[in-house]
Amino acid sequence: MPYEARHLANFILDEGGRSVSAFTPMAIQKLIFFSHGWSLAFRDRSLVENGFEAWKYGPVIPVLWDEFKAFGNKIVTARARFTNPLTGEKSFIPYSIEGDDADFIRLILAYYAGFPAMVLSDLTHQAGTPWKIVRENMQKVANFGGAIDNELIRNTFLRMDVSWLARAEIKIRPSILT
Repeated sequence: MPYEARHLANFILDEGGRSVSAFTPMAIQKLIFFSHGWSLAFRDRSLVENGFEAWKYGPVIPVLWDEFKAFGNKIVTARARFTNPLTGEKSFIPYSIEGDDADFIRLILAYYAGFPAMVLSDLTHQAGTPWKIVRENMQKVANFGGAIDNELIRNTFLRMDVSWLARAEIKIRPSILT
């Protein structure tokens, strides 16, 4: 089942706290993108229900940008909140990410969380990546918001090198990859 992006962000922030990692808003965006892309490739299922857009510094989920923009390029020190449409009040809503989904995200974090945010951004900008393809097409046709299609993400990640799995420092159960 796909998760709301703010729940994934809060899970990643909580996991980062357990491993003494700290994340900027950009790093959170990219970690969710890599988790989502590898989930589409390995498990043939979406991890995030929100769509990605091709912004200047890589794939972005707008609701996450809105939530964490006050942190700029600093470490995020608060959890994402949800706005009650009736009252306008913002509050934290607990997430439930467990089992294979949680282990899968931890696998992605075991490899990618050690990279600085700009390196993660650079990884999304390489030739042939979904971001690069959409950005190039945006210059040719009107593509409002620069939406990045899940099928494009999946197909790109299917072609990517997976040798990093051998370097991930957690035990991989076959079930988390299916």
